[in-house]
Amino acid sequence: MGVSEKEVKRLAELCKLKFGDEELSIITDRINKVVKDTDKIQGVNIKEYIQTDLTKNTMRADVSSVSFTTEEALANSSNKKDEFIAVPSVLVK
Repeated sequence: MGVSEKEVKRLAELCKLKFGDEELSIITDRINKVVKDTDKIQGVNIKEYIQTDLTKNTMRADVSSVSFTTEEALANSSNKKDEFIAVPSVLVK
């Protein structure tokens, strides 16, 4: 299954590209090489190979659990405002 120069010329016209006869021949040859290589790759039987990528998910499940109360979380902070820890301003106006 190859590509003809006529097909490449039509494709070039659709893409608004202009090629000389020599360039058209070179491009057609290159496209045909790609098609040939693709056909080779598609012909490879990969069902017989053993899967070598044996990665597994090592992350733990995201399970919610009881944590600190607001008072316990703020207990070690010296700079509190309402139910939050106050920090210096980072953004400049």
